[in-house]
Amino acid sequence: MAFPSEEEQLRKFRNDEVAQHYFEVLRTLISKKSIFAQNIGLYDVAAYLGEIFSRVGAEVTVDETYAAPFVLAKFKSPNPDAKTIIFYQHYDTVPADNDQPWTDDPFRLTVRKGYMYGRGVDDDKGHITARLTALRKYIREVGEPSC
Repeated sequence: MAFPSEEEQLRKFRNDEVAQHYFEVLRTLISKKSIFAQNIGLYDVAAYLGEIFSRVGAEVTVDETYAAPFVLAKFKSPNPDAKTIIFYQHYDTVPADNDQPWTDDPFRLTVRKGYMYGRGVDDDKGHITARLTALRKYIREVGEPSC
């Protein structure tokens, strides 16, 4: 199966607002080192997460009393009897050591043959970005979650 070229994939992203949002947020998150073992970049990434969740209407608290700052983003439901939905994820990564077989800069999002590569894409920055993007789309199209 032939994969679209990176250029073709990016062209499709540019024409799809949801995909573009996902790609831009993920690219920014991947570029920000957040290495727990070395205490690198954790406050910067926590602040960025707070900023992007605020942009979609969350009330954000960043608690810096933990080894890695804890980011709490709350979306208040118009329904007073609403249930709580929790996304619990981490944003830190492990070091990208020289003995690992990286062919590209691990802190630069790379798209190749239909796959995205970069430190944290699958654990866990990609998942955070996917949930944020889905929630953003839902709020824009439906309104605040009522559950």
